[in-house]
Amino acid sequence: RYQEVQRHLILDEIDGLLQKAITWIDDAEYNLLRFLAHLIIILRQIGKDSMRDISDQILKMYIQRLIENTDGQLVSPELVAYYAVTLPPKQQIQLYSELMWLIELKEDRQRVIEAGTKAGLDVQASAIETVRYAIKILKENPIDVTSKEISYDCELNEKNLKLISRITSSLEWLSFFETQISELVSMSNCIIRTLIFKGDVDSATSVLSRLLQFYPTSVIAENLLNTS
Repeated sequence: RYQEVQRHLILDEIDGLLQKAITWIDDAEYNLLRFLAHLIIILRQIGKDSMRDISDQILKMYIQRLIENTDGQLVSPELVAYYAVTLPPKQQIQLYSELMWLIELKEDRQRVIEAGTKAGLDVQASAIETVRYAIKILKENPIDVTSKEISYDCELNEKNLKLISRITSSLEWLSFFETQISELVSMSNCIIRTLIFKGDVDSATSVLSRLLQFYPTSVIAENLLNTS
């Protein structure tokens, strides 16, 4: 494949190269994806990328591969941000949100925010998208915590608790931005209502407790009134 890339470059067949490369990406090894991503960036710098839709797909695939390698541990948000900013704004937001969803430690999250901001990404939009995704998962989660069947299934109970913990934890992303207080309160309220509807009052209470860790009661009450 590398020789095929070389041949296309020598013959100045950039469109043909990209059309061929897009057929490789589903099963491409990491190093090949990395090579193609760098090649696309260079082609753009010299004005040779005339097939943006295809090259965007290749870059997106490489970024997702970087994100998959994260696995809850922060590897390099700077790398993800560097490549993500080359994509259209909507894809930037979505991809950086996918990274945010996987990061759990506060200090790592702070680094993700800083890396995205430095690269020029709309990190606030990605943070909102992350919480929206969490709410979507919670609403679509088929596990009913009030079910007697669940009560006797420890493994399922543990899985459910981890999911709710991840959903609750996602709210922290909005606490990094002072301008997103109302959004944080509104989305927290949505999660609390959903948990109560599912019969999980304990988790709903823990969401409220987490919210109080971010802002004093007076601030929360004021913003709750504004969002109601």
